[in-house]
Amino acid sequence: MTRYKYKERFPKLAGQFLVALAALGGFSSAGALAQPDEWSCFVGANAGYAALDDSFSTKEGEVALLFDPSDDGAAFGLGAGCSLTERWFVSAEYQRTDADEITLDNWLGSINYGWSVGAAGQFYLGAIAGWSILEWGKEPVDTLENDSESEQAAYGAQIGYTHQLSDAWRLNFRYMYLSLDHRTRLQPVSGTARYSHDSQQGLTLGIDWQF
Repeated sequence: MTRYKYKERFPKLAGQFLVALAALGGFSSAGALAQPDEWSCFVGANAGYAALDDSFSTKEGEVALLFDPSDDGAAFGLGAGCSLTERWFVSAEYQRTDADEITLDNWLGSINYGWSVGAAGQFYLGAIAGWSILEWGKEPVDTLENDSESEQAAYGAQIGYTHQLSDAWRLNFRYMYLSLDHRTRLQPVSGTARYSHDSQQGLTLGIDWQF
């Protein structure tokens, strides 16, 4: 069984995200708020939606799933970062995705390049690397001899837009792609199977406090 909803849904969402970024850039060009020349550090929180590229494959015998695992869910994150130069900044983030039957805990670091758009906006591009932990909340097949947790390195990229609300507060709108490579072994009495989570995409909206 292979699931294709993810592949059909996110190209459309990514296109909508780019249209929204263009609209926000135009709004910033007409904005009256002054963007600070440089900030040393920031902390922030974000929330949004994430989808997983998942698949199920039987290796030996016959293995039936007890339920159809969810491949999307809510995402929440906490992060902090500091400027390296006027254009470059680094950040660290903890992100949790709850997709009903599974949870993903991602510990991520990124390095990012930003450029101003108008008086109050900034686009940025970043490279991400870190660690991902996937845990099943309930067993997907009828046996106790399964892996209930998977830990893998994670890497990917992000593109975002920040809009200055005041001297210290800003909104942060972001699209993130992560390559995860989680492989969960399933071994009931009747055979052997594997459930894979290869990547994650997400859209989040956050707020940062700069100091």
